[in-house]
Amino acid sequence: MYQVYISSTYTDLQDFRAIAAKAVRHLQCRAVAMEDYLASDERPLDRCLSDVRASNVYVGLFARRYGFTPPGHDKSVTHLEYEEAGRAGIPRLIFILDEAVDWPDSNCDPDPSAIRQLRTALQEKHLVSTFRSGDELDARLTAALSQELLKRGGSGKVEIPELLPYMSDRSRQRDQLADALDVHLDKRPRRPFVAIVYGDEREAHSAFLERLERVTFPDLLGLSAEAGPVHHLDLRWSEPGGSLDERERRLQCRLSESLTGERRADTQTMAQELARHRCAVMISTSILSADWQADEAKLVQHWLKLWKAWPDLPPGQRLVIVLSFHLKDCSQASFWAHRKLIKKNRCVCEFVTELERLAGDDLSLVSLDRLEAIRESDVLNWLEEHAGKFCRESRGAIRDPLVLAEQLKPWLREFFRKEGVADESGGIHMEELARELRRQLHRCLNEGGI
Repeated sequence: MYQVYISSTYTDLQDFRAIAAKAVRHLQCRAVAMEDYLASDERPLDRCLSDVRASNVYVGLFARRYGFTPPGHDKSVTHLEYEEAGRAGIPRLIFILDEAVDWPDSNCDPDPSAIRQLRTALQEKHLVSTFRSGDELDARLTAALSQELLKRGGSGKVEIPELLPYMSDRSRQRDQLADALDVHLDKRPRRPFVAIVYGDEREAHSAFLERLERVTFPDLLGLSAEAGPVHHLDLRWSEPGGSLDERERRLQCRLSESLTGERRADTQTMAQELARHRCAVMISTSILSADWQADEAKLVQHWLKLWKAWPDLPPGQRLVIVLSFHLKDCSQASFWAHRKLIKKNRCVCEFVTELERLAGDDLSLVSLDRLEAIRESDVLNWLEEHAGKFCRESRGAIRDPLVLAEQLKPWLREFFRKEGVADESGGIHMEELARELRRQLHRCLNEGGI
């Protein structure tokens, strides 16, 4: 049985540690953690390091505490465990709490310099994953550990990568991004680049953003492994309450806090902090059509004006701003709520179509085609491309993409013709489709059929 060492500070991450241990055990591995001998940050260092060396994989969880530094050392136990795994040549899977997460002061160091320095070093050396919730940590840890086990031949169970079912289509949006980025990198390589995403809330916007972060932008920007991953900051849009000035201040404070740790930093200070990231940076925020206010368009224009005035980036750095508009599904709403939501959705769509014109010539901005339901032909293409590639690389019961396609085609035809599943265009919303694709892939790759 493979042994996985879970490393983190304890008092602030107890719940996340339990989720990580459960995910490890779910993959039929043994989870080794400080709870096995002392549920405290002040755990016995020698035993910890011995357990690290005896493990096959190291999993590190990092939030906003550096942790206990044992006598005679200048680094915390958590930091020393990470370094010991490196010396032992053990694969290290790193998961960092997203900067945008509201985190209790009691779980933060009074002096954050040590943990900030460690987090920065981790992001520069590893393809780290961020998490904002227990569910997100569970999904990303399961996917990463499954891939590591498959490399080693250590698990007979094939875990479907988190993004795979969401790769069914979005080719139009990718082509638009590619064309716009080519022009941007040729004319304004040291300026921010803005992408506008919009569509029905059932089109899995969060998965689309993750796809941009992990697949699309690294590919289109030509990022090498040495360049590191795209660093993603996800900001919460300003709430509807309050005056326009108050909402502008809230939005800018959130940006300042995510970049500098301080709420009131000026643009120059934020830009200097951003410049410390050697990798590409993606900053995203989302607007819900149900929250659309009469002056919301002005707040969006303020947001775009901020990036127009942003200082030039250091040579070689890339900054991508993604603004998403989630159109509310009103199919289940009452008559009057339905009318109100339809009107707000229409206002958002009309505004989005005008954004490229409103941005002017001094900001690189592309408004992507609306995210729409996925067609049956798109899923057939996906079977040959993305699912087929994963099938060849997996150790499941089916390794031939043609066999996988033949297994899934009858189910696929029936699913798209099932009453009440497809919309009026004949497509199926990404959220529902991805959920079913994951289920059918699991059956095929682990059991040899459906």
